[in-house]
Amino acid sequence: MKVETHFVTPSRASTRRTAASLSLTVGVAVVAIVAAYWRTAWGMAETWYRTETFAHGFVVLPIALWLVWRERHSIPVDAAKPCWPALSVVALAGLAWFAGSTASAVGLMQLSLVLVIQAAVVAIVGLRIARAVWFPLLFLVFAVPVGEFVVPHLMNWTADFTIAALRASGIPVYREGNLFVIPSGRWSVVEACSGIRYLIAALMCGSLYAYLTYHSPRKRLLFLGASFLVPIVANWLRAYLIVMIGHVSNNKLAVGVDHIIYGWLFFGVVVTLMFWIGSFWREDMPEDRSADRRPDPVSAAAADTPTRSAAVAFAAVALAVVWQLADARVASTDTGTGPEIGLFEAHAGWTPSKEPITPWLPRIVGDRARIEQVFEKGPVRVGLIVAYFRDQAQGRELVGWQNNLAPTTERRWLEVASGEGLSAWGERSETVHAASIRVGDTIISARQWYWIDGRMTSSDYLAKALLVLQKLTGHGDDGAYVVIYTDATGSQADAARALDDFGRAMGAAVDTRLSERRGE
Repeated sequence: MKVETHFVTPSRASTRRTAASLSLTVGVAVVAIVAAYWRTAWGMAETWYRTETFAHGFVVLPIALWLVWRERHSIPVDAAKPCWPALSVVALAGLAWFAGSTASAVGLMQLSLVLVIQAAVVAIVGLRIARAVWFPLLFLVFAVPVGEFVVPHLMNWTADFTIAALRASGIPVYREGNLFVIPSGRWSVVEACSGIRYLIAALMCGSLYAYLTYHSPRKRLLFLGASFLVPIVANWLRAYLIVMIGHVSNNKLAVGVDHIIYGWLFFGVVVTLMFWIGSFWREDMPEDRSADRRPDPVSAAAADTPTRSAAVAFAAVALAVVWQLADARVASTDTGTGPEIGLFEAHAGWTPSKEPITPWLPRIVGDRARIEQVFEKGPVRVGLIVAYFRDQAQGRELVGWQNNLAPTTERRWLEVASGEGLSAWGERSETVHAASIRVGDTIISARQWYWIDGRMTSSDYLAKALLVLQKLTGHGDDGAYVVIYTDATGSQADAARALDDFGRAMGAAVDTRLSERRGE
């Protein structure tokens, strides 16, 4: 038997109908997915509205749609063929969202939602069309409000460069963490000085510029790399110049609102210069690309593309919704309350004291119960803070940027040193996050870690993984944020010995109390 495949050349009207059908199918599927994940989508929009750093999120979708419209004549609509394997990516992205929801990892949930949408679009329209609109699809990633995790690193780099440049300029500098003193005054590199706003804005604009201006992958990658490096270096120079302006003007300039104005003006000049230089290698496309495009032959067997695309769209939405149902099964019931931890009694010579060590306290948000105690042994005093978390959700997670020993928004104290180290706890030693914090003329030595299901860890990532495992095995999402601290103004070595001695004496009692409360 001879099998013949018949090909027809699609008419312009047929192409328009196919394009309209695909657009409607994609639109309905995307709306259905966003509706299913509306809490995650709403959280993204709230972040865009609340934080200037991510306000660009409001224009990401309009720009992506404009880019698709701009390429409409070069999109091979008549070659549409649903890509069933892309449904596996939809499922995996949904699984990543589920893991993020279980661990209250908001950033992972938001990124996974965008990946679900991207994979669903590819599944519906097929690889040929997806290749034609690859950049608008990838551009949607800029809608995800992530990047704050790099702020501490950007702050440190800015401080390092500024201080090195000042010393190279002949100005003596005394540094303590990200706070530094020069003869004309005190300066500090805070979160607003990190340059994260400049970096994200430059990356978004730079990627768009590279796509529209170049067509060589090499040139696009080079310009994207410049869009990453230039704003970082520009922010270093901005910080240095602002300090220098303040120094030479005897702090009459660059210390108020003009501090911000100078910063944005300098950044604007640098980025404009970067785009201007990049324009010399511009690669223009023909004005009318549609004339060069020949209609693709379409087999008669592919005439039912709209029907098959609708079937794939239904499957993609179903796969996305599955993870919402799974999340509902393991979600905690928010009682609005937590267990009573109770105060600890004396152990091994450490007795409760009513005298505070310092007005300093770590920033902890969203806990259900907390104790703050001070213990003394002879002339030495050690503070203990245990914050208990249960029924975690966005804004009240155990592991999150909002919980830290020295928030950059708090001007009364400053973290001057931090790192990982060993700390005695009961009969064992554990790795903890250690920090030195200046509170006025006092130096506080603090150690912090997470307690989850009987395990201690200072790693945010391991803590999230432990929470996911604990929740999936039906043990809830209980955990604790634990801090011990003491006055280290006189001697860091004496402070370390005091914290170790306290940990050996009180560790078992704290662990036992937390284990008991987890079952309540």
